[in-house]
Amino acid sequence: MKYKACINPDPDFDCRECNLSNYGMDCHNRKIYFSKIKSAREVRGWSQPQLAEKAGISVRTLQNYERGARDPAKAEAWIIIALAEALGVEPKELI
Repeated sequence: MKYKACINPDPDFDCRECNLSNYGMDCHNRKIYFSKIKSAREVRGWSQPQLAEKAGISVRTLQNYERGARDPAKAEAWIIIALAEALGVEPKELI
């Protein structure tokens, strides 16, 4: 069910940035996943291989966290700490 105030009636529109998206659901009531790790990486203009190298993890591991296949909140502490140090943020900002 779509909210009446929806700004884009296209059902294929990526609603993650819509101000009606809240509590992990978009304005079409679909579950959304937003990666704080990906966002922090993109702000810095880094590729996945660049961040993976800086953090000392595999690109595949990074991809799994960015796309939601793995939950950063359940990651081994050293992975989140390594990513946070590479990105220059606090670990809690990535989970």
